[in-house]
Amino acid sequence: MDDDGNAEGAARSGGTPLRHLFDPDRESFAAFIAHDGRWTVRQGGPVPLWDRIEAALGWRPGVGSGG
Repeated sequence: MDDDGNAEGAARSGGTPLRHLFDPDRESFAAFIAHDGRWTVRQGGPVPLWDRIEAALGWRPGVGSGG
């Protein structure tokens, strides 16, 4: 995070935007990779963080902005 509390952007070697969500207490992560105007999510650790966020927000894959 920067001094204002905003998430700093990261990029893959080809310049593709990459974002991460970490939960160090649960040793879990979600990595978000932009590709052709869409985002791919990769999760790891014992807690599927992004699945839980989607469930909490009521998002379903392929429906609206959450999929």
